[in-house]
Amino acid sequence: MRYSFGAAFAAAIVALSGPASATELRLLSSWDASYTAVPNIVEVFMDSVAEASGGDTTITMTGPEAVPPFEQLQPVSLGIFDLLFTHGGYHSGETGISTAIDAIEGDPAKRRESGVWDWLDAYYQENHNLKLISIPTALTGYQILLRQPMADGKLTGLKVRGTSVYHGLIEALGGAPVILPAGEMYAAAERGIVDGISWPAVGAIGFKLCEVTPNMVRPSFGAVSYLIFMNLDKFNALDESEQQLLLSEGEKLEENTVATFEEILADEDAQMIACGARIDEQDEAWGAEAQKAFAEKAWSMAAEQSGEKAEEFRAFAREKGMTE
Repeated sequence: MRYSFGAAFAAAIVALSGPASATELRLLSSWDASYTAVPNIVEVFMDSVAEASGGDTTITMTGPEAVPPFEQLQPVSLGIFDLLFTHGGYHSGETGISTAIDAIEGDPAKRRESGVWDWLDAYYQENHNLKLISIPTALTGYQILLRQPMADGKLTGLKVRGTSVYHGLIEALGGAPVILPAGEMYAAAERGIVDGISWPAVGAIGFKLCEVTPNMVRPSFGAVSYLIFMNLDKFNALDESEQQLLLSEGEKLEENTVATFEEILADEDAQMIACGARIDEQDEAWGAEAQKAFAEKAWSMAAEQSGEKAEEFRAFAREKGMTE
């Protein structure tokens, strides 16, 4: 076979100039686009990565129609998908660590400065073959939505949908928790299978919950800590500049999400009220008890599932002044 010097020289130039094809990453999301966090968090991240890379790094998203939300951690750990956009409550059956994140001080800068972010990153790398990219957090927190107004600040005798992280609060208020995927919430409330729904304070309008659970119990509680992970092997296979690009855009996403969700909450509350919902305001004492019950459940779940590692995480967070 004849191979000219000119061809060899051209091939060398191409090799030195970098990869000829762009990096295309596949992201698995626990929600579809009807949920507020998708267009306002993960799609923002996807767009910013594409823009910052000049189009060399792109991300395509697949939703829960491909893999059920509670079964998504393993496919990304195994590299079937490259990235995961989720919440700790969706994989509490595999690790309790991430359920405790919502019980930690939500300020993104403090999470990084205190070392909490790095602790979580190391944990997921070691135990789940996942690289932490970002923890975009909505300080707007969680709420309970009911078919009927709350009676005396209690949920006595009521069945309330919620992932396991809500169960401590629901039980503390006398209710019975029910686990249901997000896609089944509306129908369950409409048919009376559940009397209420625990859900982030931002995001109810996308599921039209104003139509079936119009009583929004406030104040909200906790901080909604979304998670963006990447398969560790895939991350390590990227060149350093591309790794830093993803991490940098992930940090910017954390910085911007707090303000974004404060604005969205005001808008969504107005939409919910226009749809027929009302704010069922409880007093400050109720809010304090709700926050305490929510946090204690988050930590107890972490300890039950992850044992000494969870206790280590809680001790570390306490030492840094990041949790009660």
